[in-house]
Amino acid sequence: MLFNTLDFVAFLVGAFALFLAFPRWRKQVVLGASLLFYGSYNWAILALLLLTVAGNYFGAKKIDTDSGKGRKLILIACVSLNMAFLGFFKYTNMLLYWTGMAIIREPLEAPFDILLPVGISFYTFQVTSYVVDVYRGLISPEKSYSKLVLFTVYFPQLVAGPIERAGRLLPELEFRSRIPRDMVWNGLMLCLWGYFKKVYVADNLSPLVDYILVLDDPPAGAMLFAALLFPLQLYADFTGYTDIARGLSRMMGIELSLNFFHPFLATNHIEFWRRWHITLGAFLRDYLYIPLGGSRVGPARSILNIMIVWALGGLWHGATAGYFVWGLYCGVLVAITGALLPGVQRWSGDNKARLTFLASIGRVFTFLTFSLGLLILRAPDASRLVEMLMALADFRSTPMNLDYVWLSLIFLVPLILFEFWRIISRKEEPWTQSILAYPSIFFWLFMIWAAGRFEAKEFFYFQF
Repeated sequence: MLFNTLDFVAFLVGAFALFLAFPRWRKQVVLGASLLFYGSYNWAILALLLLTVAGNYFGAKKIDTDSGKGRKLILIACVSLNMAFLGFFKYTNMLLYWTGMAIIREPLEAPFDILLPVGISFYTFQVTSYVVDVYRGLISPEKSYSKLVLFTVYFPQLVAGPIERAGRLLPELEFRSRIPRDMVWNGLMLCLWGYFKKVYVADNLSPLVDYILVLDDPPAGAMLFAALLFPLQLYADFTGYTDIARGLSRMMGIELSLNFFHPFLATNHIEFWRRWHITLGAFLRDYLYIPLGGSRVGPARSILNIMIVWALGGLWHGATAGYFVWGLYCGVLVAITGALLPGVQRWSGDNKARLTFLASIGRVFTFLTFSLGLLILRAPDASRLVEMLMALADFRSTPMNLDYVWLSLIFLVPLILFEFWRIISRKEEPWTQSILAYPSIFFWLFMIWAAGRFEAKEFFYFQF
């Protein structure tokens, strides 16, 4: 049940009607709606999720009552259970393929179809953070199994985040009996802003990007154009989903975590990953990078830790060699940035001219190298990636039709103008307290109605 379908709209109307009609039973209503939402993909994968939650529910309670080495063994068992489910359903086919290629030069296949549960990467990390936080003494174990299920299956953010911490989200899931009117209004506006980005911007740019990236002999400049356009499409797609999720949740009185903060203003790759998919970066930092020793273990070991985190982060995104290589690529850029940054900062000092120059160069370099890395994800194999990279610099063939550019600007210019408004106002949602609130709503609705694409096209991050 995708957010951008009529089925979801009907589901949402029914869920909100019950939510408003039974204020004392709001937790139960949202739990039932969340189970129905996830079960609509496949009821079997709902059973897997409930089993995962049960293991962590009882494990966390045991961790809280035990002492000594027993606590750590239980934690290891819970985390192993979570990773075993994730590994089996997401990585078995990949492991069979590469094992077969290494031994008999032919890919091996599982004797049965292995269905990838929607959102398993997200909810696995979320429930893992819960049991680890109980072990660390940051939170107490949840007494109610049904509430922990709701924490894991909460439908606005279940399939593509944000990845929430139990200490932040669990208390909110009691649901307030009276929700401030401005919270509902602001949530509705945030939803519409998200739908505008997804249905009008991302889904209209997607066919153009897809068309160019599969051309065997693209016109001069076309591959470069698509490579620069894809990050903007991906940004509109992922932030569109996130804003819909945060808006729906806000309308129910719950504020989900901010997951993006103007990432294309980042002046280097370390800063970029603090602005893009913020909750995933925070998870990898707190539950993997720091436990490995972080940057406290010397330069060589610190670089190794970065590469481990990014290799696993790449595989978290997708069970292919391409995602693994992309993770290593990002790790190299982060490691190089960390090595060069102290020297660059010493050179610039407080000199405003140097700081401005470095910021400008840094933003361009960060965007270009991020865009280049995304081509790894779009290439089906290494030979095709080489062809795409060579096409980036090919300006000898027939020039690209400029209609591609004008068409993309129809969808990009409104997005850029609204983003510029957010930047200069220093507010995430400047329209909520502006005389332009109603004109903004009218514009979003009109553009969605006039040129939005309403076919059931998945959000890019749903595949994770």
